[in-house]
Amino acid sequence: AGRVNIQAQQSAMPRMTLQLIKIQEGAGNGNVLFHSFVLKTEVELQAILAAAKEDKLRLKAQRQNQQAENLKRKRELREAHMKTLTGMKRARAGADGDSDAEDPGTPPEAVRAS
Repeated sequence: AGRVNIQAQQSAMPRMTLQLIKIQEGAGNGNVLFHSFVLKTEVELQAILAAAKEDKLRLKAQRQNQQAENLKRKRELREAHMKTLTGMKRARAGADGDSDAEDPGTPPEAVRAS
């Protein structure tokens, strides 16, 4: 008795036969190049590629529209903020002459001199 079964001319390990099922581009997310269970014609492949291209273009247009809306919204917010800042500056400029703040009075040096 040894490592190999010499009488039957077979090894102790069972043999496996493998069958190719699918070939795909990339790592799990590319186009299917070959599939043993599904056979598609060239017309079907072109239709699938055209649909994928349309989806990609539609998604791109949707993202561009969303970005344009975001820019418009931010611009409006910025303009509204600038309007309030301008109004606040005008109010401060007009209030400089007539302030409700307490007058600190005359400095002590001026009182001593007189």
